[in-house]
Amino acid sequence: MENQMVLTLVFLAAVIASRSVFTLVTGGVGRGKATPPVQDKRPVAFRVFSGQIESCGNTVEALSASGFQNQTTSVRALLVANGLEDLIQPRDVIGLQGFAAISGSIVGALILFITTQSAWAAVAASMVVGVIGWIYPRSWLSGRLKKRKEQIARDLPYCIDLLTVAMRAGQDFGAALRNLVREAPDGPLVIEFERLLKQISLGSSRTEALQRFSDRVAIKEVRSLVSAVIQSQEMGSSVTETLQIQAEEVRNARFHRAERKAARASSLMLMPMVLFILPATFIVIFTPIVIRMMNTLSSV
Repeated sequence: MENQMVLTLVFLAAVIASRSVFTLVTGGVGRGKATPPVQDKRPVAFRVFSGQIESCGNTVEALSASGFQNQTTSVRALLVANGLEDLIQPRDVIGLQGFAAISGSIVGALILFITTQSAWAAVAASMVVGVIGWIYPRSWLSGRLKKRKEQIARDLPYCIDLLTVAMRAGQDFGAALRNLVREAPDGPLVIEFERLLKQISLGSSRTEALQRFSDRVAIKEVRSLVSAVIQSQEMGSSVTETLQIQAEEVRNARFHRAERKAARASSLMLMPMVLFILPATFIVIFTPIVIRMMNTLSSV
């Protein structure tokens, strides 16, 4: 218990020391900045370490300008797909990668050196934790994007149904969208529809706004929906019937995905069964037999 308390105190001290040292090395950028507003919706790391993240971003750009530009392009694509481009800049993500790598290296080296008293182990831990710290922010964005796409795919049929009901009641496509944004539960798809409405109200044509909406979401079902709606508007056909057909297609696609996942369940369960369930079954069955055989042989 005492060892765990000591390690916890060492970890906290290492975090505070690494932050202070990094601030001194980078010249204390952001020291005099005002605290972020209460309504700041950025993730916690970007709010707490804003000065250090900015300094790391500047340092990475100074070390490799061309590499920084390439990373900025790929990170911006991830931010747009996540709907975070208005909250987080690519420089902030790259800065967080650098800060996490430096802080993780220092903390990992200190903890392992204190526990093992081995300099080589501390160096190895510093390298491993530093690489993990550099990779983690980008992998967090990728994981968040995957969950966001799954939620959008789940919410899409319900939203299409709301649009269809509103348009059958006599509303046009824009009024149906406003009704959807007002009545539908909060979620990434509703937020994207709200951005679509804002772009139309700011002067973009409906076709351009729908195409940008499709590019941001980047889901097969949404692209199919947008192309069908645009085609219906250009040909003068009923958008309501198009939406109804698209809702059925989306539900069928979800049903087929569920079938594929159910078909894979048996094969996915095979490995845990072989590793955990069968050995326990063999132990329960054969242990009494082995004990009885040993007793018989010892009595002989």
